[in-house]
Amino acid sequence: MSGEDMSANATRSITRAEKTVEEALIAVREATRAMEAEAAALVEIEKAYKKANDAAAELKSAIRANKAATLRIEKARNMARHALKDATKAAQIEANADKDEEQKVSRRKDEEAKVVDAENKGKLFNTDARNEARRKARESEDRATKAQRNAQSAKGTLAAADREVKDAEQELTLASTRVRIAKEADATARTEVPRAESIAKRTLKIAKTALETEAGAKKVMDSMISRLKGLMANEVKIAQGEASRLRTGDEEVINKAEGTNQAIDTSELNSDIYSGTLKLLIAGHVDHSVIQRFQKRLERVDGFRVKSVYGSGGEGIDITLLVEQPVPIVGRLNEIEMVQRVSKISRKEFEVELKSA
Repeated sequence: MSGEDMSANATRSITRAEKTVEEALIAVREATRAMEAEAAALVEIEKAYKKANDAAAELKSAIRANKAATLRIEKARNMARHALKDATKAAQIEANADKDEEQKVSRRKDEEAKVVDAENKGKLFNTDARNEARRKARESEDRATKAQRNAQSAKGTLAAADREVKDAEQELTLASTRVRIAKEADATARTEVPRAESIAKRTLKIAKTALETEAGAKKVMDSMISRLKGLMANEVKIAQGEASRLRTGDEEVINKAEGTNQAIDTSELNSDIYSGTLKLLIAGHVDHSVIQRFQKRLERVDGFRVKSVYGSGGEGIDITLLVEQPVPIVGRLNEIEMVQRVSKISRKEFEVELKSA
């Protein structure tokens, strides 16, 4: 096997290995995105659980408020019943007082009539008896006034009880509304929790698949590297065998081959046609953005592939370029609009001066 075949095989193996590495990196990025999606799904689950807990707490609060409103209504109704009893009792007292007052008035009139009759008849009027009658009349009037005030107070208490009942009924209505809203929120939250869990399960499945893909890509990459090492070791052994056979051959053939190789080297050194790996040295101080644009422009040239870029704009840039087929390298580089000048340093090295931006 010739040296060019060995180089071509090694280049193809390296290319396959690089592609495998790129695929592995893509798998790693996919796994990272899957893990981020998993974390986002877990956050959504936590939010859904929090909403469910909040809804449950609101439901409990609404139920407590509903119970409190019901107790307040019952209390207000009891107050109303007591007020109604008090009002009824006061009305009876007032009625009895009115009846007593009528009786007192009637008796007073009778007594006054008797006094008048006694005076008319010339009898001595008892001043003490008349004063006693007047005192009893005043006491009857006071009892009637007090009974009337009690009746008015009972009416006020009954009206306050009615207002308390109305307020309690409004609170009960509000509490019932809160209970309904809380139940709806609780039902909604309980619906969102299974949905978030389903999303999390799907995300975990995707993440697991991505991790398995990443592991498979790593295995393939390790296998490719192992095969590449074996291939390179085999190629080295074959080359060493070929060199050994050449050394044991006829001296004249070896001399002829060396002369031929020298002629080929001299021809390639003087020719403008190149292929394989070349090194481009960027002259002068060049901005990083200019180097990036020049690298992209090289990638667009048919048959060119940038393998590596080293250095900095202030210290000099070395670009390793793989030319996949024989081309006039100096002429092809001069065709790039960014190139000011191309100078040949050695057989595989060229100095390139870029135009200022």
